[in-house]
Amino acid sequence: MGQRSINSVQIICDYASSLGLDPQDIIANSAIRAEQLQQDCQIDAQQELQVIHNLLSYTGAPYETGMELGLRYQLTSYGIFGYALLSSSTLRNAIRFGQQYLALTYIFSKLELIEHQGQARIEIRCDLPGDSGKLLASRDMWAVLVIMRELLPELPPDNPIMVELDMPEPTHFKSSLQAQLLQQAGVSWRFNAGRFAFSGLTALLDAPLPKANAITAKLCEQQCRELLNQTQSAQLPSISSSFSPPLSSQKPISQQVRDQILTLGLTASMDQVASAMARTSRTLHRQLHDEGSSWRQVRDKVRLGLAEAFLNQALPIEIIAERLGYSNSANFTHAFKRWKGLTPSAYRKQLLTTLAKAKQ
Repeated sequence: MGQRSINSVQIICDYASSLGLDPQDIIANSAIRAEQLQQDCQIDAQQELQVIHNLLSYTGAPYETGMELGLRYQLTSYGIFGYALLSSSTLRNAIRFGQQYLALTYIFSKLELIEHQGQARIEIRCDLPGDSGKLLASRDMWAVLVIMRELLPELPPDNPIMVELDMPEPTHFKSSLQAQLLQQAGVSWRFNAGRFAFSGLTALLDAPLPKANAITAKLCEQQCRELLNQTQSAQLPSISSSFSPPLSSQKPISQQVRDQILTLGLTASMDQVASAMARTSRTLHRQLHDEGSSWRQVRDKVRLGLAEAFLNQALPIEIIAERLGYSNSANFTHAFKRWKGLTPSAYRKQLLTTLAKAKQ
């Protein structure tokens, strides 16, 4: 199954804590140490499955646990993969992208787009047996629902989307957060459907997505392609195995740091990136200095590239600032002006003027 970020296990442990469970019990027998729940590193998929098994031993309700857990996987949890989905031109292209780069996510299930006799649906299937498979299928279904909600924020009231759930209806479901999400999304749903799926997608597959942007999509896909190639061609450092050389050891340290920021997300700290690269932050600082670079320079270069792409979209400055990891829009504006010599609003106006002239 390969390796993945520990971020998913952190989400699981946060959920367990909300139930009054001790995270130490949830990571038992997984070779994950408690202090690593505060770090960013790579783990084996089997280690996450052990964590899932441990969680189930306390909850005993695979479908309900998966349902509650799935809503905690926000789009920003997926790093650059999430941004790529959000900027896809159509739902069909977003699905294709998701299938191609699924290895960059935490999903254990398979996603399949099925078109038959003029009807289209997405099916989520988990091949793992037993209650763990049930929990993961349910979790992945609800996690995909969160993504769908981001991609299609304003559905027409008469839309035909049906959320099909291969699970019995939980007690008090109608008053749950999950029911509220479905109602806000404006979709229908049914339990005991015999499959986990989103059906009724035919009319939406090739319609433009509201946040589509070709420049951002191209930039994000390029980064995802590089990350996927790295995971397929190199053994990532894992906390469950003996030490192996850092990922892409032939690359400059600054390039490796950039890749880690794109993998872990733009809010990742230097300590988190250093941990993921199996070294201390002091060592990382020295190595970057030896290359004539710094943590701030590398991080800001990543942010600037994405900022320029986001400003080409009709996104509020506040939303762009949040996606880039800034605490508020004022900090983002200050940083952008330091980079480009003008504010984000002025840059966007200049860009629109340039595009308008090019069309004349």
